[in-house]
This record gives sequence, C-alpha cells and structure tokens, in this order.
Amino acid sequence: MSHLRTIPYGEHDEMLDLNGDAGKSGVIETLRQAGECVTLPSILVVDDNPLIVDLIMHLFRDRFDIEPAGSADAALDRVGIRAYDLVLIDLVLPEMNGLELYREIRSINRTQRVVLMSAYQGAARVGQVINEDVSGCIFKPFSVDVFEDLMTGLLKQPI
Repeated sequence: MSHLRTIPYGEHDEMLDLNGDAGKSGVIETLRQAGECVTLPSILVVDDNPLIVDLIMHLFRDRFDIEPAGSADAALDRVGIRAYDLVLIDLVLPEMNGLELYREIRSINRTQRVVLMSAYQGAARVGQVINEDVSGCIFKPFSVDVFEDLMTGLLKQPI
C-alpha cells in the first residue's frame, strides 16, 4: 500500500492514484511545489560510481525518493537507521561485493527488497545472486523502461 497516494481531484476532493500515473504526468512534482505531502517509495542506491548514482537519481526523482550511498559501509549505516522500500546495489564494490552487502542487509532486515546491478552478465556471482533469493538483477547499461518496470513491479508486490 506504500505505493498509493492521493492526488487532487477538483477543488476540494482527492482521489487515490492506483496506477501510479501521477508521477508520469508530473502531478507529483506539482504537488511538491504546492507544499503537499506526497510519500514516494524510498530507494537506496549503492554504487561507487557517482555517475551511475546521479543518473538513477535524475531519471527517477519524480517517481521515487532516492538516497545515494557511495560505499557498502555508507549503505549499512543507512539501512541500520531506516527501512527502504527497495535497495539497489552494484555487484562490484571496492570494500565488499554486492552479494556480501546483500547478505549483511538481509541480516539487518530479513524482508528488505534488494536488486543487484551488474555490468557483467556472465559473471559467476550473477548465478549466485539468483540462488540467494534477491528480488532482481539489472544489467548495465540498462534500459530505463525495463529498469523502471522492474522497480515498480517489485514495489507493488507484498513483502
């Protein structure tokens, strides 16, 4: 139910945005500018490449509340403070790989949804990811539509 939000309907009424179309039409940004309280799904993006983090934040800022983490340590600090609707983790990180970080996060929050990102489709670790019950895996360079469909689909599923 966290993906549902109300949007203005007429002068004094509101309606539920069941399809999530408000974000695509710019209604959410309009509500934000008007000072309305709009709760967006929260996503933590863990990648040591700031260009990837900036790209994801830029592409999806109207649909999701995105927080960056440039390292596994920063991600663990953030996950220890609050829960996220979804965590995106790069598979290759300098201090620990994404699969190890996934395991650490799941030890903190057993129901945390995690999607791993990788530029290496044939890597052995990608096969491990599938066996580890991660929520999904996206390959770089990614299609924006496929990426958004994956995130939106996961957020609609019950935990």
